[in-house]
This record gives sequence, C-alpha cells and structure tokens, in this order.
Amino acid sequence: MILYLLLLVLSIAISLFDFTNINKVYKRVMLILFFGICIILSGIRWNLGTDWGLYHDFYVNNSTLSDFLGDIEDPGRLEPGYGLLNYIHMNIFNDYNMFMLLMALFTISIKVRWIIKYTKYPLIAGLVYFTTYIGDIFYIRQYIAIAITVFSFDYIVKRESIKFICTVLLASTIHTSALVFLLAYPLYNEIGLAKKFTLKNILIILTVVIAMDLSNASNYLLESFMDAFPADIGKIVQKVHAYYLLQQQGENFGANIDNAVRLGSAIFRRLLFVPVYLYAYKHLKEIDTTFGRKLRIVLMGYIVFFMFTSISYDFAGRLSLYFSFFEILLIADVFKIKMSIFQRSVFALAVILYCAAKYVFMLNTFPELYIPFQTLFN
Repeated sequence: MILYLLLLVLSIAISLFDFTNINKVYKRVMLILFFGICIILSGIRWNLGTDWGLYHDFYVNNSTLSDFLGDIEDPGRLEPGYGLLNYIHMNIFNDYNMFMLLMALFTISIKVRWIIKYTKYPLIAGLVYFTTYIGDIFYIRQYIAIAITVFSFDYIVKRESIKFICTVLLASTIHTSALVFLLAYPLYNEIGLAKKFTLKNILIILTVVIAMDLSNASNYLLESFMDAFPADIGKIVQKVHAYYLLQQQGENFGANIDNAVRLGSAIFRRLLFVPVYLYAYKHLKEIDTTFGRKLRIVLMGYIVFFMFTSISYDFAGRLSLYFSFFEILLIADVFKIKMSIFQRSVFALAVILYCAAKYVFMLNTFPELYIPFQTLFN
C-alpha cells in the first residue's frame, strides 16, 4: 500500500505546479516522467489487476493464429484485434511482461499526448487521470480501446469523419464496446439529429433517464427488450442477458464493497460535478467554445450510464466510459475561469480531495487485485 500512497502524493505534488509560472515544457516533462513510472510498473507487475488470469493464460496457452483469433464455430474468448497483438508479440518475443510493457506504453502515451494537446492544465488533468484509472498500470482491453478512441478525437475536431470511423472500428477490434463512441462525432460537431442535442435538451434527457432508473421504469423496458430479443440471437444481446442475470444473482465481479454502495458511489461521482460544469460553461462559452462540446460528450456518457444500470452497473459503466473519460479535460478546464487566489485554492483543494478519495475507494473496492504490489522479481 505504501507504493500506492507514494504515487498519490507524487501525483498531487506534481499537479500543484500547474498553478505556477513554470515553463510549460517543464510541466510536460514532469507529466511524462510520472507516467513513465506507471508504464514501468505495469511492465514489471505480476499476478495483479483485473482479469490477470484471463489475459496471462490467453497469451501463454495459445500458439497458432487460429488459437488467438478463434473461428466461426469456436470464436476466441477475446476480440480479434487483441488476439492478433498477442499472436504477433508472442511469436517475436514470447515474453508476457514485455507485452504488458508495450501495451502500457501504447495506452498511456496516447492519453498523455491527448491531455497535453487539449488542456491548458495538463498536470491537474494528469492527476484526475491517474487517480481515476490508477494511471492504466493495470490496463485492460477496454483501456487500450479507449486510448484509440481518444486518438480519434483529433479527427472529430478536424471533422475528418472517415478517419474517425476507421479509428473507432479499429478500437472495436480490441473491445467491441468502442462502437458506442461513434455517437461522439455528430454530438461534438452538432451534425444531423445531434443539432437537437443542445445542452438544455441533454440535461432534460438526463433528468428523465435518472427518474426512470430510480422509479424502476427502466426495468420494465429492459424486461420487454429481453422478451423481444432472446439471448440466442446474437453475441451482443447474449452479453446483455448475461450481465443482467449476473447482477440479479448479486454478482459484484470481485468487488469488496456491496453493489448498492458501488452504484450509489457511481451516481454520486457522476452528478457531483454537473453544477460545476454548468457554472464553468456559463463563464467559458464565449472564450472557449470547445468546453460546451466536450461537456455534451460527458453528459452523453451519464445518459448512457443511467440507461443501462438496470442491466448491470458494470455493463453501464463500460459503455459510458468512452464519453465520461472526457471528464479529465473538463475538470482541468474549470480552472480557466477567472478566480481569486482564494477561490482557486479552494477549488484546487476540493479537486485534490475528490481525486484522493476516489483513488483510495477504488483500491479498497478490489484490494486483492492490487495489494500488495507484486513484481516479476518476487
């Protein structure tokens, strides 16, 4: 646990430099060096992290391309893009720790680049990223897919739709859920029906979805959907049924905390900053037009989350993660508002406490997956 606490303290200390006049080049160097530590830790860890057994066994127990990709009659357990990466690396190096190191390098470096490119306060954004996802030290397939969709944000901004679609399709070969991010392009650029998704309308939809979730109306719709689409008609529908049944049986996917507490925490985290975002939007809409666009993406993530919590908290969280990941930028961008030194200090302290609480909560939710930190050396 000491290692995790040291990383937390270091990330907080580094974030404070965002409020100094230090050259932005040095800020980037600090951010890169810190996440360089995370990359190394990811490469040397052993028997740690979500689905360790699944990923490790998939790498070491398969040998042929057919093993890694699967076939029509016996599809592989994992998506073909991830299987291909495993196959190529296994045949060249055959070293699982090196594979983890390269995957962490790929995943983390893309996200750090994204942070540096799209926010004025990269060290604060880095703190939010690290404490929310433990710096991707324990990356999973979806985190790799998110890195690819984050890269596709360049094409959203440039309005290069074909490149955007191709990049998201590539991400879906790593984790199928990435397809949901196709909604981000029209939402950000206000194209087609997305023009009607003004901030006001999105907030109305979000309110309705939350009300439906709390009143169990969404459960009725879900049951109607499951009656209309049985589990045997397709892989995606089969997953929906599986997640729903697991949640009904009390499955918490290894969490050390009750599902009701996890769900309550998830709802609280998602709604806590909404008033702050709206306040920031009011003050930034004239000087930063991208803030409102990114806010629509994040709020869409909230809508997706509340639409699917009746199926499963984990299922809803995975689908919404591609959108809610943009909170990293939003929280940092709030500091663009003109504030007094006292106001800035109070908000910075609130963000630090929030990040620290979220980080500790995550570690304690799955303690056996993270503590103690074991390496290939021991």
